[in-house]
Amino acid sequence: MKLLESSVLIVGVGGLGSPVALYLAAAEAIKYLLQIGSLLTNTLLVYDALDMSFRNIAINKSSDCPLCGENPTITELKY
Repeated sequence: MKLLESSVLIVGVGGLGSPVALYLAAAEAIKYLLQIGSLLTNTLLVYDALDMSFRNIAINKSSDCPLCGENPTITELKY
């Protein structure tokens, strides 16, 4: 599995870096590195802190995505 296919987006109530999101990202990275368990590939994990609940939402890759699609037009980072 390519690293881009298993990347993790961390967004929380406190902006980037909420403790719960950081823990989940670390757990996902450990699973990836040790090649154990199932990864959240193509899945958006939604954490509701008020409810203390999680939801999984399936995300399908778009074939016309300019970054990861079949014919990517974004091939480098520009600063």
